[in-house]
Amino acid sequence: MSDEERKFALKELESMKRNELRRLSRVHNLGVGNEPNETIIESLKPYAVDYIGEYQESSDSNSSTVATPIAQTPPLLSPTSLLPQQQQPPILTPNPSLRGSATKVSGKKRARHESPSPDEGMFIFRKNLTFDTEITRWLIDIDMEDLVTRFVENGLTEDWRLIEQLQPAHMMAMGLSIAKSIQLENRIKEHFNKNQISTKERLDSFEDLLTQSQITMNELQSQLTLEIDEKFAQLHAKVDENYAQINTQIGEQLTQFNARLESLENIASKLEQNVGRLENEISSIIVANQRPRIMLSYDEVDMIATRTVNLWKKETFYCKSVAI
Repeated sequence: MSDEERKFALKELESMKRNELRRLSRVHNLGVGNEPNETIIESLKPYAVDYIGEYQESSDSNSSTVATPIAQTPPLLSPTSLLPQQQQPPILTPNPSLRGSATKVSGKKRARHESPSPDEGMFIFRKNLTFDTEITRWLIDIDMEDLVTRFVENGLTEDWRLIEQLQPAHMMAMGLSIAKSIQLENRIKEHFNKNQISTKERLDSFEDLLTQSQITMNELQSQLTLEIDEKFAQLHAKVDENYAQINTQIGEQLTQFNARLESLENIASKLEQNVGRLENEISSIIVANQRPRIMLSYDEVDMIATRTVNLWKKETFYCKSVAI
């Protein structure tokens, strides 16, 4: 048995015990019907003990009593008390002094300790007073843990088989305990069946929620995939556009560079032509001014150098202006 089942069983047994004690208190006019369980037990315990003691005294004082009572408390309903005994106690015939007042018999009052007649005793027995007394003792002294162990864990087969060997009062008390134990077991089964159904419903609800969550997650994943694809498409389009712009700009810059390179080539060609012309002029000047076995004077050399430098400066300025 699990801890939860045991707690539930003990709770139900305590409730049964409290209700039965309140019922007995109302039957015997103890005035504790709505008081706590401890007060009821304290009120019923001396009642049960005094009843047995008074009945013993009345039995000793009157030898005409049919049944011989016992002063000691009958064995509790425990596994050891259910074993067969060689000698069984006789049936307890209750004393009418149970209620603490005189009992009417054929229109006349009887003293408190006067023993009842057999017929009157049987009448009182039919009124279940002995049964209430035995149940009271059982309710006061019962061990709840033991009851749970015997009637919930070990089953009821052995207890039913041993009932035939018990005295009637014990049989009634045992029958009540078994009946209430069966009721308790049914209530436990009903309780846990409800819990199982409730758990199954919650599990089904959880599975539905999980399925719905899975569907929602798939929808979100699909939507996210579409958004990602759209973003990548936009990014690719932008990259292609930027690439086209860059290619255009590079093409324009290459065109400008090629034009400048071509102009530089033209300038270089002109420079080569000017240098060739300059070389020719220098050669003609040298030839024109050449004198046999006569060296050039300083003034002539200076004049040639000056004209050459001026011509070079003129050509260089022209080249720079064209390049710019």
